[in-house]
Amino acid sequence: MSQAKPMGEDITRIFDDLESYKKFCVQFGWVFDEKGLYNKNNKSWENYLKFKDGKRVPNNWVKDQKRRKSRR
Repeated sequence: MSQAKPMGEDITRIFDDLESYKKFCVQFGWVFDEKGLYNKNNKSWENYLKFKDGKRVPNNWVKDQKRRKSRR
């Protein structure tokens, strides 16, 4: 029986980035799609990078809540 080969650092980084990106999308109400990872044209990824740089990003959960209240 052969032993499984450990994942390389680059593969581990990709999975770590993917998990961090997913957590951001869930927390801030952005659309999560694995295809968006490292895609500079993806709005969710763009805002994730801003968040990682310490900049303010829109929280879509709050936006939706305000929109619902204004409809009443």
